[in-house]
Amino acid sequence: MGLENMKKFFRTAIALAAALCMLFGMMACAPDQDADTPHVGENGNWFIGEKDTGIKAEGTDGKDGKDGEDGQNGKDGENGKDGKSAFDIWKERYGEADSTEEDFLAWLRGEAASEEGRLQFARSHDGQSYTVVGIGTFEGVDVVIPSEYKGKPVTEIAMAAFESCGWIESIEIPSTVRKMGGRAFYQCHALEKVIISDLAAWCSIDFADFSANPLYCARHLYMKGSEAELTALEIPEEVAEIGAYAFYNCSGITSVTIGSGVISIGNAAFGGGCYKLIEVWNHSALPFSAGSGEYGGIAQYAKHVYDRREKGYQTATEEGYLFYEEGEEHFLLGYVGSERELTLPEKSPTGSDYAIYQYAFYGRRDLTGVTVGSGVTSIGYEAFSGCSGLTSVTIGSGVTALENGAFYQCYGLTTIVVPACMTSIGTGAFADCPVKTVYYEGTAEDRSGIEMGDYNDALTSAAVYYFSAETPTEEQWVEYANWWHYDPATSLPTPWTR
Repeated sequence: MGLENMKKFFRTAIALAAALCMLFGMMACAPDQDADTPHVGENGNWFIGEKDTGIKAEGTDGKDGKDGEDGQNGKDGENGKDGKSAFDIWKERYGEADSTEEDFLAWLRGEAASEEGRLQFARSHDGQSYTVVGIGTFEGVDVVIPSEYKGKPVTEIAMAAFESCGWIESIEIPSTVRKMGGRAFYQCHALEKVIISDLAAWCSIDFADFSANPLYCARHLYMKGSEAELTALEIPEEVAEIGAYAFYNCSGITSVTIGSGVISIGNAAFGGGCYKLIEVWNHSALPFSAGSGEYGGIAQYAKHVYDRREKGYQTATEEGYLFYEEGEEHFLLGYVGSERELTLPEKSPTGSDYAIYQYAFYGRRDLTGVTVGSGVTSIGYEAFSGCSGLTSVTIGSGVTALENGAFYQCYGLTTIVVPACMTSIGTGAFADCPVKTVYYEGTAEDRSGIEMGDYNDALTSAAVYYFSAETPTEEQWVEYANWWHYDPATSLPTPWTR
């Protein structure tokens, strides 16, 4: 007989015995009156006399009892500690040990300023240096970042610190600065000069991206104490790495000498608008060649990469004009002088006619007028693009072609003189220029033969005057309503009056 069947047998027997006891009212069935009477032992099993059956004395489950009453509420917990105030957080992050709430309020108003120019600073996390975090109450056009603030070095320019400060024209950055945040100089449209004191220190700055570098807007680099733009870079021998974006969009650079210690050049270090960087002297072991976009784009626009200290093909004139002359190539690369009204040379230093190179005067917002000499044969791609201060341009009698975008976005240009020999004007050569008057040296028939690119609507809709050295005759007045000549006293284009 199996165990389960045995259990069932004993349960049935016990239940039958109990029923008989109840039926006959036999007192002898009490557990203490008969040794063989089934009873529950101390271990909860049924016993027959003294024998443990091993069967639990289990009945059917009873019904659930009623729920007990709710207990009393517990006592309130202790109050938490107070959080830090805005002042306390500011004091830890930006203030000093003795800073007051008045200092905090002044900082919020942008008045936490340095004696050097009322810029806004923040203390670094380690408390050992300072970061420029904003323009503060500074309203001038020439910003000078101090090398120290409250006795500690200024090492960083924060993200968006000068973003949209559209009135700044120059910024001087000390050699103590090691990091610049993204958009630090974004949309600083009037920025023209970046002034530094240590080229090696500049190469080591950690720029978050291209918009962290003020050269992105300014395009022109200067060494402190010099009025001349830095066009020929000589990277010091002690420099091992040229950081990413270090010279991004620096359109004034025409040559670079890489020191023997350089082992790496970061991403886009010479990217953006370094279009005139046409000669590179490479004394390092880096294997780049002319036309290559590798190694930060240093040789992307180069005509030559030299591996020895040989002479290049660039020449600077006393007046500040930079030329490149090699064989039959003669180019004007740019101008590093300070004059605002320019009359370009009639010939190159070798006595040759020359072309104005691409981007030669790109972004020179300080220029107000340009007279192109008769020895100039063409004006290159975006050569005067972004020269927003230009109001008048006289194009010399030797120029036959204006390439695309030659005077693009010269927002102040209202008057131009066009020679009779002009044969083509490229796409967008005068786009975004408010040209009102065109003094043309040829006839209407000559003018109709010029190949005109798209997006020169201002030029085609301007008032056109035709040249006459002498007072126009009645027949001329009948033919055309507008005539002009050069005023003998001023040499300026002047309309004839009828």
